[in-house]
Amino acid sequence: MGQRNYKNLIEMQQASCELNKSRKMYGTKTGGRYDWITFGQFAEQVDHLRGGIATLGVKPGEKIGIISNNCVEWSVGAYATYGLGCHYVPMYESQVLEDWRYIINDSGIRVLLVRDETIYNTVRVLTEEIATLGFVIPMFAGSDVEITYQTLLGIGAEKPVDAILPNPEEPIGLIYTSGTTGNPKGVILTHKNLMVEIDALNQIAGEMISKTDRGLSFLPWAHLMGQIQEVHLLLYFGFSSGLVADINEIVDDFALVQPTLFFSVPRLFNKIHDGISLKMSQRGGLIQSLYRKGILLSQAMLQGKNLGLLEKLQLGIANKLIFSKIRDLFGGKLRLAFSGGAELSQEVVEFLDCIGIPVYEGYGQTETTMAVTMNTPQARRLGSVGKAVPNARVVLDQTVETTREDEGEIVVYGPLVMSGYHNLPEETAATVDADGGCRSGDLGRFDEEGFLFLTGRIKEIYKLENGKYVSPGPLEEKLKLSPYISQAMICGANKRNNVVLIIPEVDLLKAYAEENQVDISQTEWYENPKISGMIRQEIDSQSETFKGFEKPRQFALVMEDWTPDNGLLTPTLKLKRRLIVEKYEKMIEKLHTI
Repeated sequence: MGQRNYKNLIEMQQASCELNKSRKMYGTKTGGRYDWITFGQFAEQVDHLRGGIATLGVKPGEKIGIISNNCVEWSVGAYATYGLGCHYVPMYESQVLEDWRYIINDSGIRVLLVRDETIYNTVRVLTEEIATLGFVIPMFAGSDVEITYQTLLGIGAEKPVDAILPNPEEPIGLIYTSGTTGNPKGVILTHKNLMVEIDALNQIAGEMISKTDRGLSFLPWAHLMGQIQEVHLLLYFGFSSGLVADINEIVDDFALVQPTLFFSVPRLFNKIHDGISLKMSQRGGLIQSLYRKGILLSQAMLQGKNLGLLEKLQLGIANKLIFSKIRDLFGGKLRLAFSGGAELSQEVVEFLDCIGIPVYEGYGQTETTMAVTMNTPQARRLGSVGKAVPNARVVLDQTVETTREDEGEIVVYGPLVMSGYHNLPEETAATVDADGGCRSGDLGRFDEEGFLFLTGRIKEIYKLENGKYVSPGPLEEKLKLSPYISQAMICGANKRNNVVLIIPEVDLLKAYAEENQVDISQTEWYENPKISGMIRQEIDSQSETFKGFEKPRQFALVMEDWTPDNGLLTPTLKLKRRLIVEKYEKMIEKLHTI
């Protein structure tokens, strides 16, 4: 798509909704089917909600918050907010009251939109203790409150107000990063930040995306990655997207929506790869042989090798009988996938390439308006997160302590860097250097052609007793490629060696136990030599490319999942290491004594 010089998100939204007013925009699942609204209907709702909220007396610069999973109302609320010159503050439904209380109070939210009735009844009392919070607005049907989302739409239809076109330097709002320790931090991003990012993505991916494309949205919009891709980029390019209401139904949603684009994080791609690999390993004879041969031939073709007539025939059969069936799991029309949030295993990327779904990895943070590097069809290196995008300069600070000589802390310069953290000048100064460089806390290395490879997190690095440095993240991600391992956390700070806590894929381990005639309770799995031996083999297999001192010597099975609900994962599914260590301290210490 040609470059469009929008100065703010409102200009972009209004132009897109006028250009695409009769085209489908968002689909919402109801009763087993997707119902769609058009860009024109979306624009009308934005206008009406803007007018309705204006009657509540909000002023430019004030904060409008929302606690909601992805829905049409979320995006309508965002653009109604921007058009009032106000700042949007999204929160996750999965967060707890203390997080909501902190964010509402810290940001000074004036109006709060709430989609879930239980959450509404929990947070409405905050109007009595937080002076700035004037209105908590229910978005769900059936509320008997006088002012609701629906009544605001009605009021706005009768009392319209023109949209303000924000100054490019005006904040769009605050994106609170969940963090693995301490309170959330509110990242201040401006309309300019977003427009520079969108323009950069258009320059490198504009030829790949068109208004005829369709996405399937499941990444939370309270996190900037999902928000940019399925709210702002969607408007810029004019494509449509189905909204996933329940991640457990995503396979059905793929079939219903039939997306051509898919934005995800490595965790989902890994699970798909693991599940298919396990199924293929359990198939006998011809199918398993054809699958393996097809993967090898597809890899050879992608590497530019010429296939013989028999090889082409074998690949064609594998594609028709196996690969096409796998693509059907994604709806049958998926042609492009994008991954971010963490490094995706090269093994998984190659697998998806081979079955006909190329995945393009990128890297960034909320503090850098997300993507600062990305792979593209023109410049792609498997295992990397790509080269720097336009308007981003990415360098390494090699003065920090690392696990290898060629790596350093990733530092980003340019107009994608945040304005700072809200109300946290010391944290801002520690993250953004005096020369404007945003210190990521991530470790990486460049190859000779400028492709960036992620190698870990600075704050996760620790020393073993022998003085060797360990970065646990890469090996943890590798361990999770085992179909039997759901989650893993490696520990070993100031100890002789590493140990690992393993959360198994319970259903697969149950099936393994039944197949091997192991008739014991789950709490006894770790003590059984067949099960513990198999898990040990999986750990050894996945860690074979790592150095000896990095490999965990002992492991324990943990039968309680780590989730945002129990406080052991952030809403973006990062490990809260300190809390996990505290919870399993005795178990970890026991492993170190074996």
